[in-house]
Amino acid sequence: MSRRSILFLVILMMVAGIFIGCQPKEETPYEEIPASNEAEEPGYRRTVLYFEDDNGYVVPVMKKIKMEEGIGKAALQELKQSAAESLKVSGLYAILPDNAKIELDINKKLATLKLNKDALNANNAFEETNKVIAIVNTLTEFSTVEKVQFLLDGKKVSKLKFGTDVSKPIGRFVLNPESADADTDIKSAVKLTLYFADKENTHIVPVTRYVQGAAGVEEAVKGLIDGPRDAAFLQNSFPEDTKLLEAKLDDKNAINLNFSKELNKLMENPQMEKDAIKTIYLTCFEFENIADVNILVEGNPYEGSAPTMTINQYPNTVPAMNANTNINEEELQQ
Repeated sequence: MSRRSILFLVILMMVAGIFIGCQPKEETPYEEIPASNEAEEPGYRRTVLYFEDDNGYVVPVMKKIKMEEGIGKAALQELKQSAAESLKVSGLYAILPDNAKIELDINKKLATLKLNKDALNANNAFEETNKVIAIVNTLTEFSTVEKVQFLLDGKKVSKLKFGTDVSKPIGRFVLNPESADADTDIKSAVKLTLYFADKENTHIVPVTRYVQGAAGVEEAVKGLIDGPRDAAFLQNSFPEDTKLLEAKLDDKNAINLNFSKELNKLMENPQMEKDAIKTIYLTCFEFENIADVNILVEGNPYEGSAPTMTINQYPNTVPAMNANTNINEEELQQ
């Protein structure tokens, strides 16, 4: 069964209310993740937007957009095809057509979003639901928004063309849920957010893994080492036979991750090293009690390249753009 077919079944469960992925926020908006040393550019705001990649994943991308009144609406304008044209080099695509008409009112943390009916046109239920996910998660990156009520042509509708339920205000979605093991009880399962590089090394994808029992940072990092379940489109960035020997939290809330000697093989492959280290940081910072990450090999500090070890709290970034800005492929990558 193809990835799109599997996810189509997942989405059908979400639409039917069986899946818990559409419940309000379980994951932390990226603006609340511990900040890097990056200085703010005057007149711009770091804003996380959500796009679809060419494998059907919903992917967060940080872009600096101009500060203005009604910045929530401005963020949605960035989801239009013409605004996101340059992202195609990274395998990312806009979820709104250029003819989308957007009106937004925010009151008591409810965003009422008025769209013309054509704005959410889709070819199938999978694509339709991804549009809703991308819009809701983009708006709930703002602290003033917890839920989004959709109106089409000024009216409430129960369902979209392919069955996506938009009858009530919708909270933040977990992203890209993996198919659970047959013996996993979804209702009692714990969610882990793991990050993997796509096969083309153009962007980082968050996935939600459902597990039974313990689901702390140790289990999450071991999940990274095990690799993605969707190996056709995502990759395992760790050298073969790498093991996590210990994960220990110190009194400064830094997690000390002690790996086996195989991790040192990362230094032979700069791209693999970059992806592995970044996915470790991103996955660990999903846990609210983690303030820092120290990577060890057999008890000694990992001696990776300095640029690789720089913490970046965003999976993917793109700089602020205007008509005269040229963006190269390196800037679009993680």
